[in-house]
Amino acid sequence: MTTVTISALTSTDASPKQQKKLRQLWADVEKKQQRNQRYQAKLDKFYQEFKQQIEPLEQEVCFATEAWIRHLIAFVPRKSIKGKQRESLYEWIEEELEIIESNPFNPVNTRDLRETFTALLVERSESEAQGVAFSQEDLNQVRDELSQILGEPVKISDEELGVLVTSPEKLQEFVFSFLDEKARESADDEAEDATFYFDDFFEQSQQAGEDDDHVSDDQPGGAAILFDDKRMAKLYRQLAKLLHPDRERDPAKQAEKQGLMQQLSQAKKDKDPLALLLLAQRFLPDHELALDNDMLRHLEVSLKAKVTQLSQEYEALQHGGKDMKSVIWHRFGGGNKASRQRVLDKYRYQLIDGADELRTQCEEITTVKELQNHLKVRVDQRIQLEQVFMDSGLFM
Repeated sequence: MTTVTISALTSTDASPKQQKKLRQLWADVEKKQQRNQRYQAKLDKFYQEFKQQIEPLEQEVCFATEAWIRHLIAFVPRKSIKGKQRESLYEWIEEELEIIESNPFNPVNTRDLRETFTALLVERSESEAQGVAFSQEDLNQVRDELSQILGEPVKISDEELGVLVTSPEKLQEFVFSFLDEKARESADDEAEDATFYFDDFFEQSQQAGEDDDHVSDDQPGGAAILFDDKRMAKLYRQLAKLLHPDRERDPAKQAEKQGLMQQLSQAKKDKDPLALLLLAQRFLPDHELALDNDMLRHLEVSLKAKVTQLSQEYEALQHGGKDMKSVIWHRFGGGNKASRQRVLDKYRYQLIDGADELRTQCEEITTVKELQNHLKVRVDQRIQLEQVFMDSGLFM
């Protein structure tokens, strides 16, 4: 039986080569953990700086955009806006809505905006439907308008569309149902993004364990086997007794131990023996764990898998992180502290100018004629863009 002192991972019975290898792996795990923690701390700190300096301005832009959208919506009932200009007005409103909805700091209730927009469309459809027989061209135009409002093509038959056009209540019900479904899909996409990396990492970690020289193809990974050993169960009980928050009366220490117990519980859930050993090294430095040769091999496999995991986590932090802190760091956090501040200052000025421009538009575009001048420019730009695509063969 080999005795492993957790604080040093030494053994009197293991070969010098095995001792050296275990010590190197353990040191590598600790080094990579500390590196990841430092990098995460850097992301956390910069994120707080960003929120403090930028979030209020982001929200100011959102509020200015909301005012601009309501300003545009006020022109929807005007009958003198027709054809492509009306289509362009709807597109413009949809673009501005999408800008707000894509902002992670958005404080605006965009559903309320969309419902206001839809209600005006319903009123307009009801007015046009009175005593009017709808042609195919009319239905196509309504379908296009609905698609622009909802932000994607509306796939319903002409018969169904005809019913919606002649029944404002059903049209409103259809739009709200569509928006609800879109919101559910968005929530599902966010959940999928949050779990993608971990699922992918788990698969790679399993492969790393399977490829290890000491584990045959028909053996389970070393981590699970090592965790299930009764000696690890005893270690878990010792840590749980030591770290239980109910044993503390000081609120600060109690909160700290609650976090540690969560780590311990997660280690049990994940069957992660190294998490137990790391906690033991911190809180039970004199604990000794007796392992036979098979368990030592499983420990070696687990350490190698942990090194792989930590490297992948670091890579994700540097390049592949999808969480808000990583996204903000990758966009604004390059260079030294002074250069990062310059980038933030430049972005602050852009946000201030953007909000001012939106407010100026609300003040200057007050008549249908003034809006039509802007809509004409947008229509012409769209026609020119479509022509470019056609000339290049990209527009089918």
